[in-house]
Amino acid sequence: MYPLALISKILKGAPDINKVLVEVDYVSFISNVINDYYNEEEKYIAEGTSFKLSLCLNILAHLGMVNDKNKLRISSGPASTLVSNTLVKHLEILKYMRTSECKGNIDIRIANKAIYCSTNLTFAACTILRSLSRSASLLRSQFKSDNNVQLLIEILSVNGEDLYVPYQYDIPNTEYSGQLSSRIEFTKEEHKLLRTLRTS
Repeated sequence: MYPLALISKILKGAPDINKVLVEVDYVSFISNVINDYYNEEEKYIAEGTSFKLSLCLNILAHLGMVNDKNKLRISSGPASTLVSNTLVKHLEILKYMRTSECKGNIDIRIANKAIYCSTNLTFAACTILRSLSRSASLLRSQFKSDNNVQLLIEILSVNGEDLYVPYQYDIPNTEYSGQLSSRIEFTKEEHKLLRTLRTS
């Protein structure tokens, strides 16, 4: 198990650990990891990199729950750019997979891997947004100005049945099994975020 994966798992099981990590400035450490692995100039993110970045966002989501100071640090750091670009890219992928150009020109297994990785990263983006939005109206306004809410609404409006790949459906006996449950959890997380932001 990756060290980041282990930390993320510990935080889920023992959320009080986040205070300890904040004391040793783990926000800066995770932000540096994002800087090391994420280059917004690159067109694609490798599968392994996507996994690491998802873990980074999930960890920061826990650390942001400690106090508003951490929320401000996280929202002004590299995670903010990663979140916005992740939502933009995920929406682009979904829109492309509804086009006639996509039909017949894409390998189903590759397409499903791309959707799977993108969905996981987008789910992590929703998680950190939900964490950071539990703060003053200023933060909620900031995320609105970044167009993140509109992007989430557009992502939710995409009907998986319109895609030229089996996006909403499980693929039994493959490494992509469980994709449906991931999509359901992802959608629930988006709805939680939108409900939170509507109260601002």
